[in-house]
Amino acid sequence: MDATPTHSKLGNPYPRGLPPVVIDPYRGVARGPLQPEPLTGCRRAPLRFVTPRPHHPDLPFFPPPRQHGQTDAEWEATVRDSERFHVDVTVVMLHAMRLLATHLGNPASCAEGACRRRRRCCGLRDPFTFGLNLAVLPPCVPPDEEIMWTYFEEVRRELRHLVAGAKAPGGADAEG
Repeated sequence: MDATPTHSKLGNPYPRGLPPVVIDPYRGVARGPLQPEPLTGCRRAPLRFVTPRPHHPDLPFFPPPRQHGQTDAEWEATVRDSERFHVDVTVVMLHAMRLLATHLGNPASCAEGACRRRRRCCGLRDPFTFGLNLAVLPPCVPPDEEIMWTYFEEVRRELRHLVAGAKAPGGADAEG
């Protein structure tokens, strides 16, 4: 009998209603492991912060390196486009993760007082401690690789569903 596990290998319970992502140590991980990558050791470009909108947190951003022979205008356009892409993707993922955490009822037991008071997820992990790849996960999500992948997979499924609905006849991009 193939029973669905209720807890990860580290003993953290899987979120109710979400299919768990179980990582088999003998078969390996299909994706790269979710390991914190602190920003302190980065030397590739100067760090700066971008504020997408007034109510969003400041997001760390590393401008791309300047290419040989690139004019000032070309480099500024490259940085601007890269910044927009980074901010758009990070804000969408952060907002989707917060919506999922709120839907699952995480704010009721969250360590962040603001989440409990507002009754919705509004927490943010420190990108300098956890790195950019894990900063989109709310602090109420335990630092357990299987639990984190469960959240990422659910957001990925929901975004695919939204995109498929927008492309379908009569969807958001249909004329009429």
